[in-house]
Amino acid sequence: MIDVFFVCALLQAPLALSGDESGVWFIGDINPTQATFSGLPLDLDYELCERVSTEQYEVMQLFTRRPMAIAIDKNRVWYIDGTTGIGLYKLQFSVDTKSNLHPSTFEAFIETSNTPTDFLIFKGVPTLAIENSQHDGIELLQFRDRTWESLPSLQGEHARVARVQDQLIAAVPSDSGVRMWSLQDGRWLGGDEYALQGKLVQLISHDDWPILAVEQKNEVTLHGVQRGGLVEITSFATPKGRWGVSSSETGITVFGVQRKGTITLLDIGWPSGSVSEPIILQERKKAGGSMVTTLLFVSMLAVSLILILRMRSSVQKPT
Repeated sequence: MIDVFFVCALLQAPLALSGDESGVWFIGDINPTQATFSGLPLDLDYELCERVSTEQYEVMQLFTRRPMAIAIDKNRVWYIDGTTGIGLYKLQFSVDTKSNLHPSTFEAFIETSNTPTDFLIFKGVPTLAIENSQHDGIELLQFRDRTWESLPSLQGEHARVARVQDQLIAAVPSDSGVRMWSLQDGRWLGGDEYALQGKLVQLISHDDWPILAVEQKNEVTLHGVQRGGLVEITSFATPKGRWGVSSSETGITVFGVQRKGTITLLDIGWPSGSVSEPIILQERKKAGGSMVTTLLFVSMLAVSLILILRMRSSVQKPT
């Protein structure tokens, strides 16, 4: 039953991406018609990509399962993966360059049937928001010193969480719009309500502005949250495939990734809100072979799966 739950969650999950003024990383889908690496024992259907120019991206790592979310810090790429729970993994950048990554390492596992809603780096450590269906709210966990530590939970269904500078903020849908909260001194403070129509699908920040992505009738509107009200930034048609909005070096970027491998994006100027024409990203091949890296990754994945199975078996009670 839990396996079925996570399959459904993955099918409905938004695009996994992470970005800031230094660049954007996202999870792409390899075109099913391609026979890439057909000689390997496992199917590699997904890829971690970095946008490297206006119209190009590079593939940095390959996956057999689609990560649910990614988060980038200065030296690492963190990602979570869902099967019978939530697995936390780390990809380390090479010491001399960000153009290469070491194979994934398995870091931790949470056995749960609840859905992760947001994953980010907060105060230098991975932070996970999980929707708790039994308590109509979200649980917040930080991975610190090899263990999960709890942050104060927040009441409210379908809440979204983001970081603005060194502060954690949250948006909770209400009957008339959304309520905004901030975590200060171990408590959620605020609760200011802003009126809007549509479904809250994402909360991000750019230039210290909280930004709400709201979808209604196949159209997405971005609202900036400022003291006393909302500022409409821009609107655009809901992208095809999995999609998401990210802060980027150009301002704000909207990514849409289709299962056939097509990657389309919109660059949104800041603070003008001007929207570019759709851009279809093309892959830029990296110099040098990647077969050895791929084989190392597959080996590390196998080791990680074994560790997960051992951890799960160790916590099961005897019958």
